[in-house]
Amino acid sequence: ARQRMLPRLGLTAGGSPQALSQAVADRCGLAAQSVAHTLYGPPPATDAELVNLARALDDIERQVAQS
Repeated sequence: ARQRMLPRLGLTAGGSPQALSQAVADRCGLAAQSVAHTLYGPPPATDAELVNLARALDDIERQVAQS
């Protein structure tokens, strides 16, 4: 998801996690800390957490694509 969003946000792969998180937050009207946790947080420990993470990533990517 991160790699797919970079061009839409005008960023390159060499950018910092903070830059990507802030760009997504600014574009989508979300809290940067929440975005950072979704994009860079700890790996899911359970199947339910994995499903929730996948949904959250899909939501963020969709918002970036539609903005």
